[in-house]
Amino acid sequence: MERNVHPAISVEAFQALQADREALEAKLNTAREEYKKLRAEKNQLAADLHALQEQTQNPKLPGRRSETTYLNIIGAMLAVMLNKNSAGKANSVFENQSAVISNIVAHFGAKPGISQRNLEDKFSEAKRSLSQ
Repeated sequence: MERNVHPAISVEAFQALQADREALEAKLNTAREEYKKLRAEKNQLAADLHALQEQTQNPKLPGRRSETTYLNIIGAMLAVMLNKNSAGKANSVFENQSAVISNIVAHFGAKPGISQRNLEDKFSEAKRSLSQ
C-alpha cells in the first residue's frame, strides 16, 4: 500500500481526508433519513388528497333511514309550531304552514333548496312520514 500511495500525501492529509469523508457520509445518511420521512409524508398527503377527491366527486347521499329521520324531525317541529298547548294558547306566532313557509323563504330564500315549492313538498313528506 505504501508503494501505491503518492509521495505528496502525508498521514495527516490522509487522516484529514478520511475525517471529511466520514463527516460527509454522516450528512448523507441524515439526508437519506430525512428524505424517507418526507417521502412517507408526501405519500400520506397524496392518499389524503385522493380520498378527498373521491368524496367530492362521489358525494355520499343520505340513506333512506337518515332521510326518514330528517323528515320526522321536520314534521315534529312543524307540528309543535302549529299546535296549541294544553291551555289552548298557540305555541308560536305562526297560524298555519303557509306562514311558516313564507317566513323561511323571506329569511333563507337565497340558500340552496329553500323555495316555497320545495318547502311545501318537504313539509308534506314530513307529515306523511310522521303519520306512518
